[in-house]
Amino acid sequence: HMAPPAVPMRPPPKETKSTTQRRLAIQDARKKGQFDSREEREYRARAKEIKEAEARAVAWVAAQQRAMEARGIDPTAGLVDGDDPAASRDSNKEGEAEVATVTAPTLSHIPAQHVAARMKQEEEKAKEVVEQILLKHDVYTYVEDE
Repeated sequence: HMAPPAVPMRPPPKETKSTTQRRLAIQDARKKGQFDSREEREYRARAKEIKEAEARAVAWVAAQQRAMEARGIDPTAGLVDGDDPAASRDSNKEGEAEVATVTAPTLSHIPAQHVAARMKQEEEKAKEVVEQILLKHDVYTYVEDE
């Protein structure tokens, strides 16, 4: 038996500036999520929404405390030592839209479902007011009933 003729191994191609830039561009795109699956994109979007909601809740609590201090009310009145006003939010286990129940300490006895119902009522009332104004100024010609 005779050995096959030796085939010289081809050296790997040299990395040029364009191949380096292409590789780096693909890495950047991958980091930004361009090649992510739908589940990964939805997870990232949900995490962003939760983070923004928490930031809004913290800002709201701070604004309420400043308003109470401006009126001469102690914002920590009614709290037990070690309580955090921001910790009174209920987390929704199903991952549905969270209803922030952060309230002034004097309103903390109101159940979250009542707060959510009241917020829904106010939202519907505001929607009706906006619709009436738009109808009055001929922006809307009619409003469809749901």
